[in-house]
Amino acid sequence: MEQFFEHLRFSVLGEWYIVGELKGNEALSTKGALGDIKERPTEEELLDVERRVKNLIKRIENLNSNHKKELPAEFIPSSMRFISEDVDFYETFKRLSDIQKRTSSIDRGLQELIKVPLAASYRCRDCLKTHILEAMKNGVTDIEIRDALLSGAIMGGPPFLSFSFEVLEELGLV
Repeated sequence: MEQFFEHLRFSVLGEWYIVGELKGNEALSTKGALGDIKERPTEEELLDVERRVKNLIKRIENLNSNHKKELPAEFIPSSMRFISEDVDFYETFKRLSDIQKRTSSIDRGLQELIKVPLAASYRCRDCLKTHILEAMKNGVTDIEIRDALLSGAIMGGPPFLSFSFEVLEELGLV
């Protein structure tokens, strides 16, 4: 079941199974592979489910708090300040970027996640920060960002990894 949900881009944060009596069917409630499951779930099992749900809610709240990191209003990557001095070039660059975002079959979070290891490989600190924060704004978790960077490190080696984690530290993600 977890693989199915992850295929649909849902992160499964926890799963558990509780056995319950099959009301009205004595044979299935007493003679199955799990033995006698009458009077189940027990009060203890239900309390365990409640505990797990509360822990799951806390984990979701923690994930959501990670998504609230945004670029400060005054943050403009230095590369964009440089490019913006040439209005024609900047407008063309922005139009191309907008077209790619609009027409892509890849959702916005994944588009940004793909750009994370690319930005790191070029050692563009502002680019890396921008794409990490944009990815998180579009539903990518910090764990997925770390995994993308670790995948990039296979190609880029230790310098790639060192630079990437420097930036993650600056953003407070490690």
